[in-house]
Amino acid sequence: MNQINNFPVAQQVYFSTHNALRAGENEIQKFVLYIDELDGTKRILLSIYPFYDCQMVKRLVIKYLDLPEGTSIRDIQLFYRGVEIPNSRFMHTFEKQRHPLHYSLRMNKSDFGIRSTGLKWSSKIQKLVVEVKLAMQRNVHPKLTLDGTGATYRMYNAKGQVVAMFKPLDEEAFSPNNPRGYQGKLGQQGFRSGVLSGEGASREVATAIWDAYYHNFAGVPDTTLLEACHQAFNYDSWNKITLEWGDIFQKDNNKANSEITVDWKLGAFQEFISTTETVGNFNPSVFCIRDVHRIGILDICLFNLDRNDSNILVVANQPNYSIKFNISNSNNPSPAISPYEHPLSTPDGKKTKYKLIPIDHGLCLPDVLDVAQFDWVWFDWPHSKIPFSRSELRVIKYMDPDADAERLKRKLLIRSECLRSMRVSVRWLRLASSMHLNLYQIASFLCREDLEIPSSIELLIQRSLQHCYRAFDATALISSNRLGNIHIDLATTSSAPNRARVFNKSPKKGQNTNTVDNFIDDCELSDNSQISDSESEFSSDNSTIKSKWWESRKRKQKSSQSQKSDIHSCPNEQLTPSSFQKSCLNGASRSTAYRTQLLLGLAPQNATWMLLDRENNIIPIQWGDKHFEHVFFEVLEQEMKHLIIDKHPKWEEYPYFGEEVFDEGKNKDISAKEKDYC
Repeated sequence: MNQINNFPVAQQVYFSTHNALRAGENEIQKFVLYIDELDGTKRILLSIYPFYDCQMVKRLVIKYLDLPEGTSIRDIQLFYRGVEIPNSRFMHTFEKQRHPLHYSLRMNKSDFGIRSTGLKWSSKIQKLVVEVKLAMQRNVHPKLTLDGTGATYRMYNAKGQVVAMFKPLDEEAFSPNNPRGYQGKLGQQGFRSGVLSGEGASREVATAIWDAYYHNFAGVPDTTLLEACHQAFNYDSWNKITLEWGDIFQKDNNKANSEITVDWKLGAFQEFISTTETVGNFNPSVFCIRDVHRIGILDICLFNLDRNDSNILVVANQPNYSIKFNISNSNNPSPAISPYEHPLSTPDGKKTKYKLIPIDHGLCLPDVLDVAQFDWVWFDWPHSKIPFSRSELRVIKYMDPDADAERLKRKLLIRSECLRSMRVSVRWLRLASSMHLNLYQIASFLCREDLEIPSSIELLIQRSLQHCYRAFDATALISSNRLGNIHIDLATTSSAPNRARVFNKSPKKGQNTNTVDNFIDDCELSDNSQISDSESEFSSDNSTIKSKWWESRKRKQKSSQSQKSDIHSCPNEQLTPSSFQKSCLNGASRSTAYRTQLLLGLAPQNATWMLLDRENNIIPIQWGDKHFEHVFFEVLEQEMKHLIIDKHPKWEEYPYFGEEVFDEGKNKDISAKEKDYC
């Protein structure tokens, strides 16, 4: 008789009721399988049975990641130490392995894809990236939008729905591969001074990171920095026309695209907000106070140079609330808006059904503080003259500009002088809001009423910088003071620096020297933005350095009378008249034609963070010294406080809903429910 060989019976290869009962009897134990993203940082922890095969694990991965409908196991790849795992492999092989598995979406081609740059992705961004990858695999191409000066691509899912927007760094305005005709070199000045070409993508991501840290305070859509490649991103004129007017569902045409070189592009990847409405299509009075305040706070903190009526989206179907806080105060600086409305109501106390979403933050974090009133569309809205709510003041109070700057510098390549602008603006917002100023009053100090005259905050920075320079030079072993007793203007001409004149005219006894601050007073700036004589006057021994951009301008007075400003000149010297044409600041016409002067190289170069000596040479500033920066910001905060006290001597009587009011027991007429919401 032949001996019968006994072969061991393998475990069942599918999960059945029998296996479930055995698992309940602790005969088969689960183990944890670690699966990392191949091109990212996400890690999946799955508790599985040893008899699961690779096919079952792929289904669990699809369910865990909440991948789009229609995703099959053929779209997922599992790797172990660089080798793809076949679908029939059982997982008990990896039960005691030290190395984790890796998963990735299957890419049949090498001419498209998306990969991480190391920044942590939110769950929403991860889902959007997966949808876009699957769409690319199914020949759903990105499409270039028709508006804007830089390239913005619509990114679709497999169903042809727009889910994200992608802005390549090298296709921004004045970048090498700009498809609109505004081509240049990376790092050159664009339409606005302060942000160089190629820096817009990092500004978009920095805004989202800042807003996410404060729990999406301003409602900025999720944004990240990633790399993408696709034949639609090429700069071929034929390809651009096809993508601009053709269908996004294009058939694979290897012959037509065989000569196209595909490269990885670094850019900003942002969640798409499904709406076609912007604030320019509405009366501002229909928007809620909270949204306007928070967008204004965002623009001030990051010093946004471009907040127009087309980069604030309007989304409907917001919950309706309306509660009034009856506050009557004769010293209210905004008597036209005396009652404080509920943050989710309009300034008129009516219900609101709209929500505002800010987008396009490529001009945030500039290295200069050149912003005008018409650069912030919300500046003259009635919302800005309403006091901050308690929740808004609480967020402002706990803002840490130094920690925020360090966080952004660690994650993104942002220049130190750009982060310094944020450190100044956040300090100003914290101090001014704690001294009962509203959004309009705070922004007035930051904005230029005259495009050629620096704002109050620019003058404070320059004065504080001079004080610190003199203080550190006085304590040095060897004095290298090149500043002397002169006063430096903020604007110099980049196109003709040699034409700037040095004035060292000694005043006669009893005669006041014309300084920048006196010059501004002559131009009749408003109370919200000018600096008083007591705070800004220097000694009569001071000299003044002037350039042709400091030609005085005649400004319209509130009364019918007008007064000519003195033109600073020196004996035997005559300045060349400025060719700068001021645009209309008042009325419906708010032209920004003066910005085109930058293209011709005629616009003034702001010297906010530097000092110039008598020969118009740059004086080295110790910005890398932490002690110098600490002293500078201490001096600056003191100057800010004195400025507010001088311009708003009755600031303590202004309406205020911060912690201080409730701690002191003021405004007892406000109910407890209203307090909690504030």
